[in-house]
Amino acid sequence: MTKYKIIYDYETCIGVFACIEAAKKFWVKSKKDEGKVDLKGGKLNPKTGKYELIIDEKDFKAMNESAQVCPVLAIQVEKVKD
Repeated sequence: MTKYKIIYDYETCIGVFACIEAAKKFWVKSKKDEGKVDLKGGKLNPKTGKYELIIDEKDFKAMNESAQVCPVLAIQVEKVKD
């Protein structure tokens, strides 16, 4: 089964919250900053300063949509190499 890496730039987020509507399973309004979102289950990559999460192919469509609706491109979806 194909896996995808979600890369989320918390600092770039401006809190439009469109990603929540696209993929409610993965996004929640941040408790740290009401104007941003948190990636549920995401882990901070200390090298990049961005949050990352590996998802299965079944969740690709919703997460890809959340990346597409982000007006500041704070969300990226990358296929994980097999």
